[in-house]
Parts: sequence; C-alpha cells; structure tokens
Amino acid sequence: MSTRRSCSTRRAGLLVCFLAGPVCGFACSNAAPPRNVTGGAGSSSSGNGGSSGSSGGDGTSSGNSGSSGGSGPTGVAGGGDAGSATPDAGTDAPSTLDAPVLPPGDGGGVANWPQASGPNGTWRADVANAPTSWSLAANQNILWHQPLPNEGQGGIAVWGDLLFLETYAPGVTRDSNDVVGHAIDRNTGMIKWSTPVMKGNGELAPVAYQYSDATSWSPITDGQYVWFFNAGGHVGCWPVNGGAAVWERDFMGQRAQYPFNRQHEPILFGDTIILLSELGAGDPAPKNVGWEYLHGLDKMTGKTTWVAEDASTFYNTAFVGTLPDGSPAILHGRNPGMHGAVETPVGLSMTSLATGTVGKS
Repeated sequence: MSTRRSCSTRRAGLLVCFLAGPVCGFACSNAAPPRNVTGGAGSSSSGNGGSSGSSGGDGTSSGNSGSSGGSGPTGVAGGGDAGSATPDAGTDAPSTLDAPVLPPGDGGGVANWPQASGPNGTWRADVANAPTSWSLAANQNILWHQPLPNEGQGGIAVWGDLLFLETYAPGVTRDSNDVVGHAIDRNTGMIKWSTPVMKGNGELAPVAYQYSDATSWSPITDGQYVWFFNAGGHVGCWPVNGGAAVWERDFMGQRAQYPFNRQHEPILFGDTIILLSELGAGDPAPKNVGWEYLHGLDKMTGKTTWVAEDASTFYNTAFVGTLPDGSPAILHGRNPGMHGAVETPVGLSMTSLATGTVGKS
C-alpha cells in the first residue's frame, strides 16, 4: 500500500503535512502548543478550547462542522475587490480542468477531498490504513510545516497537488469578518495564490471563537474552480490556478441577536452550492424572522435558484442522499427546540433536490 501525504491546519496559523496511508487525512486543531493528535480520514475542526486534532482511526471519517449562508443580492456585490487573486510562492499548479469530479484513488484510497462532507458527500470514507497518529512536537510522520498568514477554523479541500483553506486576513486579532482564501502547494505547504479580502456583512465574529467564526466554512472545489466562503456574509468563485474571480456576492450575515451561529457547512450538489442563511433581498418572505433556510446557488453565477420551504438551523449537519424511488433529497435539522423555537414542529425535514420539486418538503 503506497504512502500518501496528508495535511493538517492549526488554528494558530501553522500548516502541517504528515505521512498517512492511501487517504487524504486532515486535522484542524487549537492554538495550544503542539501535541500528539489522532484522526481518521477527512477534515474535522475544533474550536477554541477543544481538544487538539480529530479523532478516529478506523477508516471512518467525518467532516468538520462549520456554518454556511446563502441569500442576498445576486451577482458580484461588496465584500472585497473582485478581480485577480494574489499570486504567491510556488509554480503554477498542474491543470485539473479535464479531471472527473470524483476520480478514484490508487490502492482503494481517496484521491481528492473536494468538500467538508468528503468525496461522496456522505461525511465518510471507508478505506484501509487511515492515518491514526502524528506529532509535530516529536517530529513523528511530519513531512513539512509552514506558517499561515493568520488562523482559521474551517476544513481543507483537496484536489491533486492543491490544498484550499481559509484564514483571517493578516493582522486581524480580535473581532472581524475579514477572511482570505488560499491555494497551497500540497507538496511544500507554500501559498501559491490568495484571494482578495472577503468582507462579511453580518455581526463581527470573535476571532477563533470556541464554537465558530467567519472562517468556519470549508472551501469547495470541483477540480476546475474553487469556492471560498466567509461565514459573515460573502462567497466567491475562482479558477483553481488563480486569476480573476468568476463571481462574488454577499448574502445575509448574522445579526446581533444570533451572532455566532455559523456551524453549517456548504455542500456541492451537481451544479448547485447549497448554503444556509437567513432570508434576504430577493428571497421569499420568511415564515419566521431570524431563522435560517437552505438556499441553492448556481455554482457558475452565484445566483439563488431555489429556497427551501422549511426553516432549518445552523446547529445541524445536512445530509444529501437518494430516496427509494431514486430522487435526490437533503435531510436537515429543524430548530432543536432550544433558545426558544421559532418554527414547529421541531425535528427533521426532508427537502427535495429533484428537478421540478427542488426546495419543497
């Protein structure tokens, strides 16, 4: 079984690459001094005050729980200057434009990890020899480590020789919604290019807050493009090799009443990016002001194509799958009944992703 490189982001602004089995293994840990961490495949993150790293090791992996958003004016809007991404160290990445969306890995492993929920969108990867231990302090199974411009809580998207992740903008130390996306050389850890600062429009997030912050959403890539997210109210699309933004847009950020609810990961389903946020300009009137709804965005334009009928909550992990009749759907949590339920009944909703009925319960 061949050995592959795996990588770990650290909330203190350090990127670490460690030896692993035939799977892309990631762990996102706290700013505490380096310590031993263990983990299975996939990407997972812990907030301030949590234990270091991800746990697992049985070949089963779960992604990190961030948050996502989705509504607002369509097209390029606010939130940082659209245009050329900032180049940095390293040579141009090899082209992946002709690669299939989910190519198989060698030796039964996972070649790419395109989003937080993994190569199949199931938050799981069944592989042999998943990474179980590494240590920066003891220099155990470490291939390289590189500093990052700032810290971030989100997971890592992987395609070929590129890693994609987000941090706060350089120099940010307290409350902020200024987020930067980075493309990193998987073999060296050097930043190849970075986005302009993506500015959110919601309540400012405490940097490295213990539950989530503006960096909590993981990037998404399909091998041709990468989508970076600011949980405070901004999203954009760039070519994987850098250059001008294809589009950027704002969406409804968090209000002061709900300032830290940013734990729902975005999902790529076909040509649609599924985000969760309050309803904003251009959306239907909400049944209950202040609650969140799933939104479908066209991945190549950023325009909202549908909004779910049922409200949801940031405190859940939505799951895309197929019903017995073969039609696609997304299972998502409703208000868990805490902090004053605004929509009943509490529990779960099944929302259609099928053509003609998308967004309906």
